[in-house]
Amino acid sequence: MSTPLQKAFEAWQRSETDENYRNVVNEVHTLIRQDAMVFINGLPMYDKENRVDPMGINGPDGLFYMIVFAEEQQLKKGKFDHPAKAGIRDLIKAMWMNRQCGGICINYAPGEKVPLIPKKTLVRMWSGSLEEKQ
Repeated sequence: MSTPLQKAFEAWQRSETDENYRNVVNEVHTLIRQDAMVFINGLPMYDKENRVDPMGINGPDGLFYMIVFAEEQQLKKGKFDHPAKAGIRDLIKAMWMNRQCGGICINYAPGEKVPLIPKKTLVRMWSGSLEEKQ
């Protein structure tokens, strides 16, 4: 069974409309509100926390976009070697501290287009979700 983010991603892949992009962003916002764990791939850091340094791609703006997978199947589709889970808010914190990071991309696979979500949008969604709780 596909996750809501996966379904939104598939609709965006079929038709890259503004509405389908907004649906992807809305599903990411839901994950941020839930402080959800997301699938990533990266290089093991071999520290006592067994952390992974997230992999990413270079966006059209020359910035680094961390790869987030909507579901584990997408991670396997790309044949990535170091699957891991990370808290989406932890990823946003890490990218906030890095000027070279532009945001996240969803379901990267070589040769396929992926939606990019800018860091500014992610931070705005996160701070908005914090205000919702108050």
